[in-house]
Amino acid sequence: MPAGVFRCTDGELMLVVGNDGQFQRTCAVLGQPELANDKRFIKNNDRVVHGKEIMAIFAGLFLTKPVAYWLDKLEEAGVPSGPINNFEQVFSDPHVQSRGMRVKVDHPFEPDLSLIRNALTFSETPIKSYRAPPLLGEHTQEVLGAKLGYDAGKIDELKKQGII
Repeated sequence: MPAGVFRCTDGELMLVVGNDGQFQRTCAVLGQPELANDKRFIKNNDRVVHGKEIMAIFAGLFLTKPVAYWLDKLEEAGVPSGPINNFEQVFSDPHVQSRGMRVKVDHPFEPDLSLIRNALTFSETPIKSYRAPPLLGEHTQEVLGAKLGYDAGKIDELKKQGII
């Protein structure tokens, strides 16, 4: 504790302070080493009890600099953290590109819709096709009829009742 998403001047990052040592190092990175000696925050249990307070303090401190600045400092200090990326940032990441994690599918509302490829890849059984997310109700007939065995009368009744 603390753990959560923190807004910075140009985006957000995720921080997970897992122990007292990481808390001390995070306080130093944030330019407030004295927080580690505050009786409300010395031990993890103390920080849990005073969680709203420490989260508010950290929130204010992170708002002073950009994401990259904080991530560099936190990495140097050995504190788990990472950026909260939008899709443009995700798909422009060199690692994501080298792994071919972006797949394009056709969608009625967005031709060439970008999706994220399954991260698990097996040489003997690769996933070769991806489908766009279904539209609302697109598979209702199929699921109720073929999968659940509802006849046309039952499906019509569900429609009349506003259930589907």
